[in-house]
Amino acid sequence: MQQKVQALRNLNATLRAPKQLSGVFLPSGARERDDLLLLAEMPSMATPKTTDPVKQVNFGATARDSFFKDMLQKHGLSGVYVTDVVKQRAQPRPPTREEILEWRPFLLQEIEILDPKVIIVIGRRTYEQSFLPHILPALKSQISHDYIFHYCSQVSRAKFAVRLAEVVEKYSLARI
Repeated sequence: MQQKVQALRNLNATLRAPKQLSGVFLPSGARERDDLLLLAEMPSMATPKTTDPVKQVNFGATARDSFFKDMLQKHGLSGVYVTDVVKQRAQPRPPTREEILEWRPFLLQEIEILDPKVIIVIGRRTYEQSFLPHILPALKSQISHDYIFHYCSQVSRAKFAVRLAEVVEKYSLARI
């Protein structure tokens, strides 16, 4: 596993922060796992004011990000790798087809390095409009896949938690 972690760090080091953000194992400090990958749409536009603008910040900028990390721990998903379809911070909107295709080779390298058994997409719209048409056909191997609701303010925390629990149970993903 350490070789995979180092390979991902090396790949992610090629990105140009703070506008291009890499994936992370969440929560930090947890034992990394390679059986599961969580896939979001694109990096958050929210950057904490107290954060060094050169330092990479992803999945840790908002209160909702903290909720997300807490839910990962609660459901036995500590150490999961979380990354984005598109690595570039852009306007707060769904990524264009061109952006997805531009960043797809990078994402495919992340997936190849990690070699997960399951990919869980964060957000049904991201699953249906980005993952299924543009990422899934390019995968070299059969990987189980599903979605959970996004943890944004448009989805209740309870609804998010229920769907997350369903997916964790469906794929037996919880690790103690």
